[in-house]
Amino acid sequence: MRLTFDTQEVYRSLSSEGNFTDEQADTLTKHLRDVATLNIEHLATKKDLGHLEERMNHRFLELEQRLTIKLGGMMVLGLGVIVALQQIMGG
Repeated sequence: MRLTFDTQEVYRSLSSEGNFTDEQADTLTKHLRDVATLNIEHLATKKDLGHLEERMNHRFLELEQRLTIKLGGMMVLGLGVIVALQQIMGG
């Protein structure tokens, strides 16, 4: 999908109503045409951003679960070390 517009109308409008010189109007119209003819299919839509948000939320939940498991494992290991030290020290 491409965005198009009437470059002659833009040029006339800039020249007559916008107080642009012919050279300025021509240059600006060329730049606007270049921007307008860019392929907008590569732009993200709200739907695309919604899908991205869902994927990111899912990945964050997975990361949170993995971190919770690792933290739990470290706590169990730490408690085991404390119990072992108490037994060694006779406490």
